[in-house]
Amino acid sequence: MYPKQRDGITIQAVGDEMVVLDQDNDQIHQLNATASLILSHCDGEKSDLFIADELVRRFAIDQNTAIHDVQNAIVQLRELELVY
Repeated sequence: MYPKQRDGITIQAVGDEMVVLDQDNDQIHQLNATASLILSHCDGEKSDLFIADELVRRFAIDQNTAIHDVQNAIVQLRELELVY
């Protein structure tokens, strides 16, 4: 299953970053540029590897680092209940 943003969150871009309002859990999250890019691709149709490729293109990092960053970020986003 590919990661997908949970319904019920509101996202506002602020430069390369995002502010995420989670009204269901009464929380606000500020995401850095990397996490923002990852969350923006969590649409239920893109794999971790696809998202990692986007990080490689955007930030000029190596593939292994990108895969590691994506997997860690998705774990954290799931813990925050922003994606499933």
